[in-house]
Amino acid sequence: MSVTGTSGGYFRRRGLPKWISGFFFSATMILYALASVVTQAAENRLGVSLLVQQDHDDNYLMNSSEKQALSGLYLKPSLGYNHDDGFEKFSINVQGSAEQFNRSEYNVNNPVYSLEYKRAMERSTFNLGYDAVRQSTRISELADSGNIGTNNQQINTASGGWQYQVNHRNMFSMSGSLQDTDYESDTYVDLKNKGTQLGWQTDLNDRLSFYTVLSGTEYESGYDGNFLLAPRRIQGYLLCPPNLNVKSETNCGDVKLAGNAVNGTTTSGIQAGIKWALQEQLKFSLDAGVTYVDTKQTITTPEFSVVYGSPIDQNIFFGGKRLISSESTLTTSNMSISYVLEASTYTLSLARKIRPSSTGTLMRSESLDFSMIKSLSEINWVEIIFTAENLLTLENKTVGASVVDRSIFQSNVKYGHLLSKALTVSVTVGYRYLDANDVKPAQENIFNNEPTVANALLGVLAISYTPREWIW
Repeated sequence: MSVTGTSGGYFRRRGLPKWISGFFFSATMILYALASVVTQAAENRLGVSLLVQQDHDDNYLMNSSEKQALSGLYLKPSLGYNHDDGFEKFSINVQGSAEQFNRSEYNVNNPVYSLEYKRAMERSTFNLGYDAVRQSTRISELADSGNIGTNNQQINTASGGWQYQVNHRNMFSMSGSLQDTDYESDTYVDLKNKGTQLGWQTDLNDRLSFYTVLSGTEYESGYDGNFLLAPRRIQGYLLCPPNLNVKSETNCGDVKLAGNAVNGTTTSGIQAGIKWALQEQLKFSLDAGVTYVDTKQTITTPEFSVVYGSPIDQNIFFGGKRLISSESTLTTSNMSISYVLEASTYTLSLARKIRPSSTGTLMRSESLDFSMIKSLSEINWVEIIFTAENLLTLENKTVGASVVDRSIFQSNVKYGHLLSKALTVSVTVGYRYLDANDVKPAQENIFNNEPTVANALLGVLAISYTPREWIW
């Protein structure tokens, strides 16, 4: 099997690399073993695909000046298996991604895995899921810390849920999730999140429903750095201790010592809203709520003593553990409208929510998203997507947190054409705009405090090959 890809502005024929053939062979053997243990009465589906994609970004670091371009070729093979016997559904999807760029430090091979299990009973539904996503910080950090790097981010998420139909108009639900976010570089802060939700939905009529959700989440992150230990009101009298390797009569000014900080944040909230099918094609949802945020930071440093001169004249001990606490309340909201016609679909959403950041603190996200998918004919279609997001630091008192307030606008226009039942080609033109008051430059561990206004243009040419789906 071979596909036609693009590189350097011209077409050339490519045979499948050995690692892709090996990927398909290994994944097929795994899924075949899974399929062999399911019941014979079930429907099973097996599908494979290959995406070849050429990208060009004229300002991938989002610098105000001295723009740097990045061009890359993506090879993304994927394999998916689905099992459905009417009561149980099981699916597994595996995707590889070999990315080669004109700047070799950004070359990566990032796999993605997902598992999902769902069981339907007489009045209840139970589901479990697991996702493992590995992606470059060149992608993940644009709307987070702003520190675009050459290493990877790994996100592992396990989730589960249960829904119970109390009667024909009322439904109770509960769900939970565990998520770990790990980075290959100490520039970013690893995150651990645990969340639970309890929900109740009442159908007021066939078109209108009311629902309420109680939620609780725990966020944990760690940070290593130098911490200021001496109160500012007495720093002027401080004499350096011997273990700082300077003369004792020298005035130190600030006393800092390497240590670590652990941020532990607990949020609890309530959300209430409505779901309204205004027409068969037009659906609307709206909810609003309040979230209470309680943050506790524990700073641990080695213990030591320092000598203060006149008028203090005494030894004072620093280090050990220190606790910093803060509390805040945030209103959250979400609104969504979808309009589905025979040849087109329109979706608009507005959201105000909390999300964790690789800076070690929580962020408040205020976003507007719009998408349109329109069929021009049986073989041609167009997609338009744009997102406007305002990101604000929710709590900047914690050590290790940085001011990452920023506004980001992104838009994409995509045209797709079906060459055959198995082969699709698409062209995408994208635009990004960034307005930030503090950006962490790539591969640096310090922040500059200058405002940054930058934009970038993105072009993508992609060819997707999807052979027939095997069903038995």
